Amino acid sequence: MARTFRFTTTRTIATALFAALSVMLSACSQRESNEVVIYCSVDQMHSSPILAEFERETGIRVKAVYDSEAVKTVGLVNRLRAESRNPQADVFWNNEAARSFQLHTEGVIDRPRPFAARARVLVYNTNLVQPGEAPRSIFDLADPKWRGKTGMAYPLFGTTATHAAALFVVFGDDRARAFFQLLKDNDVRIYEGNSTACEQVTQGHCAIGMTDTDDFWERRARGSPIEMVYPDQADTDRGSAIGCLVIPNTVSAVTGGRNTNEARRLVEYLHSRRVEEKLAFGPSRQIPLLGADVPVPNGVKRSSELRVMEVDYAKVAETLPQSAEFLSRLFQR
Repeated sequence: MARTFRFTTTRTIATALFAALSVMLSACSQRESNEVVIYCSVDQMHSSPILAEFERETGIRVKAVYDSEAVKTVGLVNRLRAESRNPQADVFWNNEAARSFQLHTEGVIDRPRPFAARARVLVYNTNLVQPGEAPRSIFDLADPKWRGKTGMAYPLFGTTATHAAALFVVFGDDRARAFFQLLKDNDVRIYEGNSTACEQVTQGHCAIGMTDTDDFWERRARGSPIEMVYPDQADTDRGSAIGCLVIPNTVSAVTGGRNTNEARRLVEYLHSRRVEEKLAFGPSRQIPLLGADVPVPNGVKRSSELRVMEVDYAKVAETLPQSAEFLSRLFQR
């Protein structure tokens, strides 16, 4: 009996040692994997060259997973939530700050680090609208002269959802609901995404659109008949201008990600003036936030040159569910 007991004990110890060794080897393998997995809601054409340069400079292989235009950010946000007990990503690069703050509150990602931004703007077709006639405020979109001539993205996804939630924070529930009701009553056209809404303006199917600066700059570069207005920059008889919403990119390490060292290096790389300059001079013409000395190309305004809507993105994140509930009923499809 004693001999059997010693054999069993020895075998148990050996098994435990083997298991411990396996864990150590696995940990070493993860630490020395020399790769990083990033979930990225930024359009691939803008983000891929930056990630490729990080690969070349560091030798760390980047595996990127992107989102679709129609459900911008929301798809990756839900994926990160679903994987939170067994994270598959190491880094989240998001171009819509409010969703990042949601995930941080839930413990899914580290605190978001904001950098390069886009602004929410009005665009108009220069063949259909003269500069003096162009709307100067988001409230102008409720003017009967623009009935059925204004387009925007479905306000449950992407930056349009963030913009809507920000208006609920700034205006309060009643005024925000009244504003969106006015848009609906004025037959605003709803499209799958900001890119589509902007394209409808360039093609003349809409005279006016509400979109992001990157969508405007891409079409301006193609020579499309389109111009941009930063809305709500001046006080009017309606009261003080609220300013335009500026929405930063954020980058965060994923809680419990496997490749922590590589993730840290990629986060530091992205959250830098150097990358802000690349995004400013790239097709999306993004607005630097990390310093007044970051160069920008001609035509790109710095945030200091704009009247910017004052919002707390953590509060916007909290407000997203209630604004989405109202807007899903208002713009049923």
